Amino acid sequence: MLKQGLIVTLISLTLFGSEPIDRVTFLFDNDFFAKQDMYYTHGWGLQWSRSYDDHLWSEKLIASLFSLGVPQTHRAIGFTLAQQIFTPKDKNSYLTTPGDRPYAGWLYLGGSAAGYSKERADILTIQMGVVGHSAMAKETQDFFHAWFENDQANGWNDQLHDEPGLLLAYEQRRRMTFENVTYGSEADIITKVGGVLGNVHTNAEMTVDGRIGWNIPKDFGAASLHTAATAISLKKRTGLGIFVYGGVSVKAVLRNIFLDGNTFQESPRVDKKWLIGSLRSGVGISWDEIAMTYGYRVMSKEFKTQPDMHEYGEIRLNYQW
Repeated sequence: MLKQGLIVTLISLTLFGSEPIDRVTFLFDNDFFAKQDMYYTHGWGLQWSRSYDDHLWSEKLIASLFSLGVPQTHRAIGFTLAQQIFTPKDKNSYLTTPGDRPYAGWLYLGGSAAGYSKERADILTIQMGVVGHSAMAKETQDFFHAWFENDQANGWNDQLHDEPGLLLAYEQRRRMTFENVTYGSEADIITKVGGVLGNVHTNAEMTVDGRIGWNIPKDFGAASLHTAATAISLKKRTGLGIFVYGGVSVKAVLRNIFLDGNTFQESPRVDKKWLIGSLRSGVGISWDEIAMTYGYRVMSKEFKTQPDMHEYGEIRLNYQW
C-alpha cells in the first residue's frame, strides 16, 4: 500500500506540479477579420487564473461546490474583466431599423471557481455587470473607428437602456488525449456541456473541440468571452509548441437580452432563433511561458430577420508562470 501510494503521489506531482500555475490572458474578438462591422462586432477581456493543489482560501468552498463523486483533488480560480459590443447592420440611421439587431454593450466582471482532475473539470462562473449606456460601448467603438479611420455609427442613442446584469454559469469539460498520432504529434478532444441562467443570458450549450500538433497545451481549452469560464492549466509549458484546432457548438437560447431587449423597459428588439450553432478553427503557437492563438468563428443566424450568418476572428494571448 505504501508503494502504491508513493507511485500515485509521484504521478500527481508530475502531471500537475506542486506549485500553483498563474495565467494572465488577453482576449480579443472582432469582425474586421471577416471584413464585417455588425452584430457581435467587438469584444475584449483580461483574465487572471490560478490552478493549484494547495490549501488556499477557496479550498473548502470549491470542495463543497464540486463534491460530485469525482476525484477532483485540484482547484482553480479566476477573474475576468470584459466588454462586448453589438450593433445593427444599418449604422447610418439614427434609430434602430425595425428587424435589425439593436445597439448594445455589456461590461462585466466575472469570477470562476473550478474543481478538476486529469480528465474532467467542473467550472462555476458568476458574472455581474451592466448593459446599456453605462457599458461605454459607444465610446469604445468610436475610439477604434477613429483609430482605423472608419465611419462612426449614428444610432448609439437608441441602444438598450441601462440594466444591471447578473448570471450564473456551470460548465463541465472532459478531455481525452492521444499520443504519437502522426510524425510524433499529439492530439486531444475537449467536450464542454453547460448552461447559463440570468437576465442577460439564459441558455444551454454543448461544444466539441479538437487539437492536434506538437507540445499542445496541457489544459481544458482556451478562455472565451461568452462564458468567461476560467482557464485551467494542468502543467506548465516548456519549449516550442504549435497546433491547429477546430470545434463545433450548438446552443439552445431561452433569453438573450441583446436580441430580446431590456427586461423591464420597452427597447429595440428582434425575434430571436431558439437554436443556433457555430464552427471555429484556428492555429496556436507557444514558447515556454508565452502563447498565442488565432481563430475564426462562423455563427448561424441568431434572429429571424438576420439576412446572413456572422463571422469574426478571435485572438488569445497569454502568459503563465
